[in-house]
Amino acid sequence: PDGSILGVAFSKHIVQIYTYNPAGELRQHLEIDAHTGGVNDIAFAHPNKQLCIVTCGDDKTIKVWDAVAGRRQHIFEGHDAPVYSVCPHYKENIQFIFSTAIDGKIKAWLYDCLGSRVDYDAPGLWCTAMAYSADGTRLFSCGTSKEGESHLVEWNESEGAIKRTYSGFRKRSLGVVQFDTTKNRFLAAGDEFQIKFWDMDNSNILTVTDADGGLPAIPRLRFSKEGSLLAVTTNDNGIKIL
Repeated sequence: PDGSILGVAFSKHIVQIYTYNPAGELRQHLEIDAHTGGVNDIAFAHPNKQLCIVTCGDDKTIKVWDAVAGRRQHIFEGHDAPVYSVCPHYKENIQFIFSTAIDGKIKAWLYDCLGSRVDYDAPGLWCTAMAYSADGTRLFSCGTSKEGESHLVEWNESEGAIKRTYSGFRKRSLGVVQFDTTKNRFLAAGDEFQIKFWDMDNSNILTVTDADGGLPAIPRLRFSKEGSLLAVTTNDNGIKIL
């Protein structure tokens, strides 16, 4: 969260954690044998003010690890399919984790052993990722169905219902669409060799850019913390900063 630590999830059961020191060197700090099969997502969280690593994998579980020693602190079981993504968050001092599996089920977990607190269906019922607005007040998800239909939506969290659906995707996406949010106002997603932008309060597309070309069919993208820069992957294994 503060840029001093970096996590890498591998398709072969392991997670590596690197620390970034003031001299600018990246050093491996931990290697964790995290899941049986691939590790599909990795995130950081601060339950009880301790930095933790949250992972999910093909073994249908979500696990929480202490970031210093790499000890497992929690395991959450209840999904019936490989878990595709995790989204840790906190609201009014309640810490929780959203998880999505490739059968389209969205679940939420508190840091206890009492099981999932919610059971929602993601639009498209396949690979979906979730993200909050920067101020943590609005919840969005973006995913793609097996048929290639992509869905970017805003959720009404308390009801588990979809509040708004954003339009403008190609009829058949060529992969699972990636997205991010910025400035409590904008959404961006990679589709059709382009970056598409929406205003959170308008379901119609705001603008599109091809970033001067060279983008893959489904670019991966991430906004900077301040939200004024956008990093986008390119075809030649590079990154463009917009």
